[in-house]
Amino acid sequence: MAVTQASSARNPQKTAYVSFSAEINAHTTESLIAAMTHNVGNVDSIGNAIFLAGEKRYACEHSTFMFHGVAAVFQPAAAQIQLDAKQLRERLDGLDADELRIGSIIEQRTKLDHAEVVALFREQRTKDAANAVSAGIVHEIKDVQIPPGSPIVALVFQR
Repeated sequence: MAVTQASSARNPQKTAYVSFSAEINAHTTESLIAAMTHNVGNVDSIGNAIFLAGEKRYACEHSTFMFHGVAAVFQPAAAQIQLDAKQLRERLDGLDADELRIGSIIEQRTKLDHAEVVALFREQRTKDAANAVSAGIVHEIKDVQIPPGSPIVALVFQR
């Protein structure tokens, strides 16, 4: 779960705290665009690229960050899927492009260089908060502190 501290473009002084725990897809992502996040649980997969959009990023001591490479999902209409070499190359090119794009975001927003990002994708591991600080994924480890009376919004999505 991530708690997001968001400021409105029209009113940057007003802060709202958002609890977000959902799969990352077009619908849920729209709810988090331009939000600054504070990880109080775990940020997984493509959620890391969204987390990195925050200008100041924090994590609680026991927070985690899980990284892996991009994968293709095949949902067969029948019991068998048949792809020719051209279709496989197109799929692989798409996966490579997605991984380069996500890797570029990670490189631009952290202290990690290209080789480190490639290794991060290949390791398919979960990193702890201390590792996230040293890699520049978060700026600081600290507990989230929501001031009394602050607006809290829970984003709940059906799966």
